[in-house]
Amino acid sequence: MSRPLDIVLGALVRHGCDPHRSGDGWVARCPGPGHEPGDGNRALSVVEAPDGHVLLKCNGTTDDAQPRLHLAPPLRAEEHA
Repeated sequence: MSRPLDIVLGALVRHGCDPHRSGDGWVARCPGPGHEPGDGNRALSVVEAPDGHVLLKCNGTTDDAQPRLHLAPPLRAEEHA
């Protein structure tokens, strides 16, 4: 079975969000409302927690980004502070 991080990164790639490494995590274009495709703004940060959960943080609302990535429980990403 794939790691949750690999699943989330794959979903971001499929949605044209262009994830890139940044420090200990990743940044990507946010698929949520208010972010135009191809705007180049990497507003979404993606972090793998020590327990393997994937945490998403956007300067918009992560609740709107998650469904657009078609993530299903229990691999659902969670918002981090």
